[in-house]
Amino acid sequence: MLHRLITDPAFVRALRERDFTTVFAMAHDAGISFNRIAEACALKAERVSQIARGTTAVTALTTVERIAGGLRIPGALLGLAAQAWEDTAVHSTEPDHGDDPMKRRNRRCHVVGWVGV
Repeated sequence: MLHRLITDPAFVRALRERDFTTVFAMAHDAGISFNRIAEACALKAERVSQIARGTTAVTALTTVERIAGGLRIPGALLGLAAQAWEDTAVHSTEPDHGDDPMKRRNRRCHVVGWVGV
């Protein structure tokens, strides 16, 4: 949802600081409505608007995780573990034979150089 913003240094800084006032405001300025953000993150549109205006803050980890998942923000940018959907970004030369968690783990270990772990 935020493909273009992920390359903006100010946006990335806001993500790393979990400054959702800036994150939501920049997303809105990029043409994403508060209603669309709310729907994607399972939040009320009014809450998203309040966060964007700075009148309320995101403090619960579960909310941060919902925002990451809903807006497809890589977990690392928010200090979280990789999101489930990020597993599809792991490239492998092996054919996919279904969703085998152990194979996924082994591919990730191989990608980051932890072969044999």
